[in-house]
Amino acid sequence: MRRFTLLLSITLSGFVGSPLAVAKAPAVDKGWEVLNTEEGVTVYRSDKAQDNIFTFRGVGLVESSIPKLIALMSDPHRMPEWVFNCEEGQLVERNFKDSDRAPDASPYYQIFYGVTSVPWPLTPRDYVLKAQISYEKLPNSSLPKNVTIAMRSIEHPKKPEVPGRVRMPVMESMIVMTPEDQEGKKTWVDFSVTTNPGGVIPAWISQMASRDIPRKTLVNLRKLAQKQDYNKEFEELVNFHYVQNLKK
Repeated sequence: MRRFTLLLSITLSGFVGSPLAVAKAPAVDKGWEVLNTEEGVTVYRSDKAQDNIFTFRGVGLVESSIPKLIALMSDPHRMPEWVFNCEEGQLVERNFKDSDRAPDASPYYQIFYGVTSVPWPLTPRDYVLKAQISYEKLPNSSLPKNVTIAMRSIEHPKKPEVPGRVRMPVMESMIVMTPEDQEGKKTWVDFSVTTNPGGVIPAWISQMASRDIPRKTLVNLRKLAQKQDYNKEFEELVNFHYVQNLKK
């Protein structure tokens, strides 16, 4: 399995308002064990377990367009609203403005800082992430198949390790979004995360994370997607660059 880190730097690809092809739930390749299906989310665990490395995945349908989801997820301050057990999110750096209309958006990135709460008496975990977006076209079509946010942990001089928090040595994530209906108003979200939480974590906590984090994160994302107070200028930027990429 390719491993990505949980960053939110954004190589902006946008979206066009034309009808989208209908897609079924994303197929999950070999190497994943189904844990359960609850609240319309199927949760998987990697069968390639490693010491202190935990990999889990959730797949579910969200009633929202992909551009709106990207606009919502690109705001680090909203991370506690949808990322399960996230207690804080901060923007660290990004190399673009919402008003930018550069011909090539591939160098765009966004870096953010997050804090994950854990059961007492364990110490909260934190991480610094960088994220980028890419897309895959449907064969013989100008329409998108998948749009992916790939995130990975990095070191950053503005966010050194903080006393009282454990910096996670590994935090890699991938969010794959696939349009479900012709109008693009529903989206299959495939959310996978590989982490090394650092320090000593009891087995029961890792098992709980494998079961709960993917499901609760996607359930929270559904609720967030119903809100209208998001950065619509950012959404327009995504649309602009998507159109530009389709012309290439």
